[in-house]
Amino acid sequence: MRTSPIDVLLSTWRADPVTLVVLVVAAMLCALGIRRAATRGVAWSHRRTATFYALGLGSYALVELGFLGTWSEQLRRAFTARIALLLLAIPGLIALGKPLELARAGLGDAGRARLDALVSGRTARLFGLFGHSVGVRLAGWGSAGRGRGPRGSVAPTAAPTEDLDVSHDSSGCADACSAACPCSRCDLLLGLDGVHVEDVDRRDGLLIVTVSSPAAPTGCPSCGVVATGRGRRRRVLHDVPGVTRVRIVWRQRVWRYDEVGCVRRTFVEQLPGLVARRGSITTRAVGWAIGQLRREHATVHGIARQLGTSWKTVWRAVEPELVKLALRILGGGEGVKSAGDQEHADSSMCVKSALRHGSVDDRSVGRGSA
Repeated sequence: MRTSPIDVLLSTWRADPVTLVVLVVAAMLCALGIRRAATRGVAWSHRRTATFYALGLGSYALVELGFLGTWSEQLRRAFTARIALLLLAIPGLIALGKPLELARAGLGDAGRARLDALVSGRTARLFGLFGHSVGVRLAGWGSAGRGRGPRGSVAPTAAPTEDLDVSHDSSGCADACSAACPCSRCDLLLGLDGVHVEDVDRRDGLLIVTVSSPAAPTGCPSCGVVATGRGRRRRVLHDVPGVTRVRIVWRQRVWRYDEVGCVRRTFVEQLPGLVARRGSITTRAVGWAIGQLRREHATVHGIARQLGTSWKTVWRAVEPELVKLALRILGGGEGVKSAGDQEHADSSMCVKSALRHGSVDDRSVGRGSA
């Protein structure tokens, strides 16, 4: 016969010595405070006493000795629920019994002054803020469905079909430790040096990959003094297409510089290995386009169609590289050493001629790549 979850919840208990000692000491201190308050002529409310014992210490005993305390070392959700209750809920239930007022009623003038100074001090506020923030973070971690629990316990994995979805949150891949420690496998699959994958999405026939460079102190390009970061801006780049078109969303860093003696006020991050200074096509997509023009009889219009951009955008990106190639083959002191070099030279001459006359069309580029 199958046991119901309610029966498991109510029948699971443990005997934790530390919890038992805390309960006994707290109960004795409360009784001592009531007795000392009575000797000073203060009749403590029975309702507050019952609230402290039933809701305060009772809830603490239920969490620590019950199901959550028993299984917190094996179940990640039990662990996060237990810690969140200990930091957020149980202190409030204990406070309903007014233990600090009871302590003040049982202390003398000097003792009350010391207690007030301790409660209103910076240390007490710091511990209160720390406990609240940790509880909120742990509660969110437990409901996120990701990560690892205490003592190396592994969260339940999704079905194999769900593992094919590579949609990442803002902190990166699910296997990433943090934004500062991204998933190396995602970076390896993308193959772009200097940036890390933050998010992957597929919509409207596009594969959209969000990347960013790791944060690091950066100096002004003019004077070298360390600048102040102003956040990041999104820059959309065209990348080498696969089954679908690919867009790289680069979160480009922006810096502000307030040095009086320097004319530069703001400047942005530059990654030549990713994209040219004012380009919109990635460096490797430019290399791919040149290879298509020179070896695969492609046209600029065809490459623009594959990238999802205009003819002018493609030609603006490949033209400087073709000129460099022509100068390197024809004017760099290198002789034509093989038939392949002769073919490349003919291609470069075609490009230089087209540039010289100011008229470039797909037929000339395609003829040069033949």
